Amino acid sequence: MKKLFMLFAVFILSMDLYSSTETIQEDFKTANTLYSEENYAQAIRAYQRIIEQGYESSALYYNMANSYFKTGRIGFAILNYEKALKLSPGDEDIRFNLDVANSRTIDKINQVPKLFLLEWWDQFVRLFSSETWSFFVVLFFLMIIVSTAVLFGSFNNKLRQGSLYSLFAFVPLFIITSIVFFSSLNRETQIREGVLLEESTIVKSSPDTQSADAFIIHEGIKFIIEDEVSNWTRIKIADGKTGWIENSLFGEI
Repeated sequence: MKKLFMLFAVFILSMDLYSSTETIQEDFKTANTLYSEENYAQAIRAYQRIIEQGYESSALYYNMANSYFKTGRIGFAILNYEKALKLSPGDEDIRFNLDVANSRTIDKINQVPKLFLLEWWDQFVRLFSSETWSFFVVLFFLMIIVSTAVLFGSFNNKLRQGSLYSLFAFVPLFIITSIVFFSSLNRETQIREGVLLEESTIVKSSPDTQSADAFIIHEGIKFIIEDEVSNWTRIKIADGKTGWIENSLFGEI
């Protein structure tokens, strides 16, 4: 009887998930139709309802970003392009549209220069998401297991020789992709970034409206989130300047 109840519960849960997926797909089609009809404000609300259901994808954020861009809300457009790119780092369309949106921002900040190798490594890690890198790690690990099994289990000398050569290739690839995976995962979990959504704001030297002004930033600027105190956040922009802004002024990527 207990097993029957569990099977029934699993069946009901699977039906709910199927129904939820169907609803999200229909909502997504509706939102895309609104966008194609140039009803951008309604499309934004439709995309937002999908997000509120707990669903996210690069396509969803990308379409939402395009809608915001069409309405001239550059900060929200950049925020959603960044979210889309975070899920699909190798997507050239997202990157191109993000570059176009960034070209519309006021602040043109020179980034603190990095060493060539560090810059190259950062770009390499950003080629894929941590989920994709984890796929490569598992793939090469399985290839190592298969090659090892053939090497020690086969009586065919050619197969054994081939598996040995395979090990020479797969072991380094496994090590490299493992390092990249952990670097990517660390970046996604430890480094928090935000985008200013207000037209402009004065960055303060401390988390207090009465504190001295540090500098001014404008809509769409991207920054690193370093610390939080009450309703204030300490930010660091690309040129190394730091200061405090209120939480309500930006969106986290």
